[in-house]
Amino acid sequence: MREKIAQLQRLEAELERIASCCGGKTVGDCYVIRALSDHALCADEHG
Repeated sequence: MREKIAQLQRLEAELERIASCCGGKTVGDCYVIRALSDHALCADEHG
């Protein structure tokens, strides 16, 4: 259970990081959408 909590905390941190990069103009420019579709853009493993 502790490992799952740790994974969720890493995922939370990653989502906060990518959300802070979003300019909010158009979906095509949205860093959140790009990061969710390409895990190479993630800062950490969140399997």
